[in-house]
Amino acid sequence: MLLLAFASFGQNKLQTPKIDYVTVDTATGRPIIGWSAADSENVEGFIVKRLIVDGVGVVSGTFNNVAVIERNDVFSWIDNSTDYSTMAKPSQRIEYYCVSSYVTIDGQKYYSLMSEPCSTMLLNVEYNQCSDEYNFLWNSSLNTQVDYYVLHSSQDNSYVKPRFAMVKDTSYVYKFDKFIDLRRFTVECVLKNGFSEFSPIVDFEAEQQIAPKIIEISNVSVNDDGKIELTFNASENKYVSKYFLIRNNVDIGVSDTLAMSFLSVENFLYVDTTADVSVHYNYVLAAVNSCATVFGLSNTAGNIVFVAEKGDGNINNLEWNNISILPQDIDNLDIMRSIDGEEYLTIYSCNAQNTNYSDVLSNIIANREKHLGSFCYQLCLISMHGDTAFSNIACVSREPVIYIPNALNPNSSNSENWTFRPKADFLDDYKLTIYDKRGAIIFSSQDIFDGWDGRNGAGKLYPPDTYVYLIVYRDSMGKKHKLSGFVNLVY
Repeated sequence: MLLLAFASFGQNKLQTPKIDYVTVDTATGRPIIGWSAADSENVEGFIVKRLIVDGVGVVSGTFNNVAVIERNDVFSWIDNSTDYSTMAKPSQRIEYYCVSSYVTIDGQKYYSLMSEPCSTMLLNVEYNQCSDEYNFLWNSSLNTQVDYYVLHSSQDNSYVKPRFAMVKDTSYVYKFDKFIDLRRFTVECVLKNGFSEFSPIVDFEAEQQIAPKIIEISNVSVNDDGKIELTFNASENKYVSKYFLIRNNVDIGVSDTLAMSFLSVENFLYVDTTADVSVHYNYVLAAVNSCATVFGLSNTAGNIVFVAEKGDGNINNLEWNNISILPQDIDNLDIMRSIDGEEYLTIYSCNAQNTNYSDVLSNIIANREKHLGSFCYQLCLISMHGDTAFSNIACVSREPVIYIPNALNPNSSNSENWTFRPKADFLDDYKLTIYDKRGAIIFSSQDIFDGWDGRNGAGKLYPPDTYVYLIVYRDSMGKKHKLSGFVNLVY
């Protein structure tokens, strides 16, 4: 029932009570109203009214009785009322209260004017993940005795809360020294009359933007098209806004940033089309959160740069960069070689600590095969799990090699001396011609493995003498060469 705003008896009026505080009990979460009345000895009791917003049988938004205190020496009340099929919800909304006093004369109740309304405080807390700051906002107390506000926080279930801020305003931004996900907050309004008002406790759970559990570059290799190819793994993470790849040129110390097109992926294959495979790069995959901040980095992984150069004599010198930063658990390294565009075959296996190898070609020259002199090499890394990664291909073109004996002896005990055959390799269009002293051709062959045995077509030995040889060939660049000299036939 909506009561009269005032009443009188005789020549006197009841004085209006004054609300000293409206607080929320930190243990129960229930509103507590405290008041005082200058003429309390002249009244029988007090009426507590609450602004009803969702009640039954009353006009929403009006003050209605929630308690009748039938004593004049009681000046506080805990609001557990369920009148009008509703009860106070101070943790969800601001609750407003008024108090009036009453007296009964001749069976008739007379009421004072309602006090000025006072309200509970409602604290709102937000957490800014980017700045690691808490934003606090609360309503201003309607009490005229407001002095200042105090913010309290606890890391446990304690209701005694250490204070961390004293402010005059009704908002505050604060950053704690360390992040704790679950904190309890309340705001206290300190009144000049010696009382304090507390908001309901807010149990607030803050979320930090935690990097994905898995961010890795699992493989770096050179593919068949001669491009650097990387394999990524990144676990699902709601905080990731994007990934980008940092590519650092190790030789000159210059970094580039390459955008990625995934948020979570398993065995994602990326081809770095702008990289030079002869340059040593280190790669790092970076995760960026919604604050545009890098908050997770992968391992560092680099490509293998293979270099092949001609060494002294019949040796090709091979070198490659240290591969200790590659992601795989390395089992071994296989050095593979292709001669004149043929299939790559493994010629040597070593451990991951090796960074060089010398390929001695003497055995190639000595065998009965003809080569054009093009040698290409590639390093294959094999992990403990059987995964492979390849280097770039490095090639060497060898100049023709020709060893020319100066004599032959068909009757020698050493078969190597029975024929005049230059040991030649890494050339093309080879032709050997033997002339006698008159300039007549006595032997001719285009087979690099065919030599003159000192005999004519009938198998008869030519007489011991000095003969002339002419060797004609082309090198790997197609340039024609001629070599001539003398060979002695002895027996």
